[in-house]
Amino acid sequence: GINAAYMGEGGVVCVDLYTRPGKLASAGHLTVQAGCHVHTNVLSKLGMKATEDRQHSVLVLTFGFPQPDHNGCTYLRPSDGETLFHEMGHALHTFCGHTVYQNLSGTRSSVDYVEFPSQLFELFARDPRVLATFAHRDGRPIPKDLVLRSSQGNYCRLALTYSACTQKYILWDLRNLIM
Repeated sequence: GINAAYMGEGGVVCVDLYTRPGKLASAGHLTVQAGCHVHTNVLSKLGMKATEDRQHSVLVLTFGFPQPDHNGCTYLRPSDGETLFHEMGHALHTFCGHTVYQNLSGTRSSVDYVEFPSQLFELFARDPRVLATFAHRDGRPIPKDLVLRSSQGNYCRLALTYSACTQKYILWDLRNLIM
């Protein structure tokens, strides 16, 4: 199972990176417990007492990456790197999404709002400066020109996505100001 679990201020994230028999090969972000304010008044009516003023997020990030080779290395395709960053965008959104009600927390909102941080994080997976900090083969960073060539079409798609999201939220804000 789980390759790593981390607990911090935002909550707990469990990471399951590799394929194994019986495991779905797709990637995903699963919210086990959403972060929210603890409703002490409701708990007191039930005869219970809160130990903290907020409920921390608990989530699982699961991937279908190939098992490490005999040297302990896992070689990811560019699309795998994008998937990793995409799901990490969802995780950050979940950790930052502490709300009054857990059913509105983190990624429990409209789809375009949920996908914006994750698609924005995909840009980091295509940035040679970011990749140079961790993506290596035979001890050397991936050549910058190779990264740029492999991601040219994706920058255009994400620029359009970013632009469309920005326009939508500007129009939404204007509509709320007028009404």
